[in-house]
Amino acid sequence: MLNEFYNSLHGSIIGNFGEDHWLWMEDESTLFSEKTAYLALHNMEFGIGEVDIFKTLRKLKIPPKVSFLL
Repeated sequence: MLNEFYNSLHGSIIGNFGEDHWLWMEDESTLFSEKTAYLALHNMEFGIGEVDIFKTLRKLKIPPKVSFLL
């Protein structure tokens, strides 16, 4: 996942081009909802099979606030 994140940033230009805003790419409406977030996480696949992302986050030895942010 770290390599995928790095690759998504590679070649990006970071600058002050105006005000930032959030855009949710997992739904056609581009509006975030708990339902679309749950469905996106539930449908994630890594490598050879589907991973229950919620179980994985609970097992990490990180503060709860950090796992919520992830």
